[in-house]
Amino acid sequence: MRSRASSDDIAFLYSMLNFQFGKRAANLAVELSSRLYVTRYSGGMPRTFFVDDKPFFYVNPKTGMITLSEHSASLVFESVDKNFKRIVVDRRLFLEYTRGSILAPAVKRVTSDVRYGDEVFIVDERDELLAIGKSLLGAHELKGLRRGEVARIRRKLV
Repeated sequence: MRSRASSDDIAFLYSMLNFQFGKRAANLAVELSSRLYVTRYSGGMPRTFFVDDKPFFYVNPKTGMITLSEHSASLVFESVDKNFKRIVVDRRLFLEYTRGSILAPAVKRVTSDVRYGDEVFIVDERDELLAIGKSLLGAHELKGLRRGEVARIRRKLV
């Protein structure tokens, strides 16, 4: 059952967005606060944050980390720095061959702040958002990788 987000829910969302994506992304929680609704897990922890009947943020119950929806991805993407949590891929390879994961041959470069398990923006060479994913390796491991899985795609946006 959906209910209005309380001030505690908004504070939780703000702190997690700040931790994962920075202060400017966290300000989205404040900007959207009057339109936020929340569903909960049986223990009371927020499960999904909705804005205008669209799911915006998902909460992982084990870690408490935020996963972006296709609706929130572009807003958060625009609010973060250009060199933040990005895996740059070859657009043609991405569109033709990518299904559920990004493979190393498609990767052009990785920003140095990417860590294992991070929510990452998968972009092309022109910094156009293609997908949201979960990094399977850190930036240092990714740089020398020639084959293998680099990231799992959570939501494909193109």
